[in-house]
Amino acid sequence: VEMSAKGDYGYLTPEIKRMAVQISWGMSFSEALQRFGERIKTPLVQRTTTMVVKASEAGGKIADVIEAAARNVREIKILPRERKTEMQLYLMIIYISFFVFLAVIIALAGMFLPELYAATEEAGSALGGGGSGLSLEEYEFIYICTALSQAVGSGIVAGALSEGKILPGLRHGTVMVIITYIVFKLFV
Repeated sequence: VEMSAKGDYGYLTPEIKRMAVQISWGMSFSEALQRFGERIKTPLVQRTTTMVVKASEAGGKIADVIEAAARNVREIKILPRERKTEMQLYLMIIYISFFVFLAVIIALAGMFLPELYAATEEAGSALGGGGSGLSLEEYEFIYICTALSQAVGSGIVAGALSEGKILPGLRHGTVMVIITYIVFKLFV
């Protein structure tokens, strides 16, 4: 602990120095480590200090336990970064699939639907009947509602995959909704 107190551990440096002083004044290693864990109050530090204190009290090789605890802490710190990196690919797939869906909807609403509607109206008036009963604007409204629903759903899934929570998905969903609105205003 005294050797460790000479290093730089960022936020923990003053606490490690304090622990070294406590041990130099005659406090047991276990007691100093236990108080260290109580002062830091993070689940990871408390779990690690409890494990080392229990091993110390049981009379095991503390060096082996500390090494295993350090390995465990390193792995716990690395896992979220690795998960985030791996989830970026899935996030890109969600955005790409959303843009493909949006492109198809725009193509249908902007090019195919007006032609189909005009042909249906001509055929209906030639046969003495009406069209389908829905106006072109109503069809466009259905398409934009479908695209907006897809934007919100894709956003929630993107947030759940990329950050492990649904709430950040609202940010992705908001971005997709804005893009959908702008694209519909420009192209339909």
